[in-house]
Amino acid sequence: MTVRVSELAKQTHVSVATVKYYIREGMLAAGDLMGPRRATYNNSHVQRIHLIQALTGPAGLSVSQAKEILQIIDDPKSSLKDSLAGATRVLAAAASADINAEDRCYPRAQQAVGWLGEPYRAEPPAAALLEDALHAVDKAGFQRHPSQFAVYGQHMLAIAASEIANIPTDPADAVEYAVLGTVLFEPVLTAIRRLAHQSLAKRGSDS
Repeated sequence: MTVRVSELAKQTHVSVATVKYYIREGMLAAGDLMGPRRATYNNSHVQRIHLIQALTGPAGLSVSQAKEILQIIDDPKSSLKDSLAGATRVLAAAASADINAEDRCYPRAQQAVGWLGEPYRAEPPAAALLEDALHAVDKAGFQRHPSQFAVYGQHMLAIAASEIANIPTDPADAVEYAVLGTVLFEPVLTAIRRLAHQSLAKRGSDS
């Protein structure tokens, strides 16, 4: 399937100007030139715009942050570990977490990691996200329970292990799978947690 830019915009529910902006920013490949002022686009362009929309929509990233994520998966020269760290830095920036201060320490995160258990470590950039999140918890006067963190640690390891077990063997595909899974599935996990709360609350009220 090949379409003109106007049809591409219509299919993806964005303006023609937005499509051209994505191309200028290097987030979307240019179309195949069919003449001096005419280009055609295919399904890969549709899928790419839908990915951009997912990153800037449910994932809550700005356009510039989404561009960083796309650059990581488009040029997977670094290791999977470094690619995941890069994605976490983008998420930290989206959450306004300060991960660049050289003398930054993470006392809350370090304490929580002790509760989470092995093999957790309070290492940046994820530690910066945890530190800032726990700082907000403390400011709200919400008490933290070590036993609850132990449960979180156990089940999050199981989730991570399941995700890692499904990582493709091809290095480039592995980076794309892991990075997009990290960014796009955080809202999914949050939503599932809330569904679980609703289900248990309803079960309690029905009993």
